[in-house]
Amino acid sequence: MPPSKADEFPLEKTPNYLTSPQAPKLIHAMNSSIKLILTIREPVIRSVSDYQHLVQHHQIPKVWNGTHNVIKSMEATMLMENQTEVDPK
Repeated sequence: MPPSKADEFPLEKTPNYLTSPQAPKLIHAMNSSIKLILTIREPVIRSVSDYQHLVQHHQIPKVWNGTHNVIKSMEATMLMENQTEVDPK
């Protein structure tokens, strides 16, 4: 993120900070007086949004359905092989 001026309020919207164990220490080292606002989305809506993003960016593998390749469903994408339920992690 580029440096900001005294009259500017920089914004960052990266959800990866929530999943990185190193993030809190790195953020504190960068600016120990930083004030953060955390906005959390409803988990199902967030999951659907993530899936749609992956589809739009061609990051969901296609599977053979017997006649042609199709994009894996959200459910199939979330489930690992031989798994019957989604891992809540």
